[in-house]
Amino acid sequence: MPSTITHYWTAAAVFGTAACWALYEFSSRIRRDRLIEDTPLVKIRSAAQGYVKVYGRAQIAGTVTFGKLGINGREF
Repeated sequence: MPSTITHYWTAAAVFGTAACWALYEFSSRIRRDRLIEDTPLVKIRSAAQGYVKVYGRAQIAGTVTFGKLGINGREF
C-alpha cells in the first residue's frame, strides 16, 4: 500500500513541475509575441498615427456624369 501512495505523489510532483514549466514557457512566449507585435516595422516621423473618427454627411460637389469608363470619364 505505501508503494502506491509513493507512486501517486511522485507522479503528482512530476506533472505539477511539468505544468509549472509549461505555464512559464507560455507566458514568456506571449510576452515576446506582444512585444514584437507592438514594435513598428518602419519609423514614421511626420505622419499622424492613430484612429480618426469622421462625423457628418457627404454631399456631391458639382454634377456627376456616369459613362462607360466610370465617373466623370475616369476609369476605376
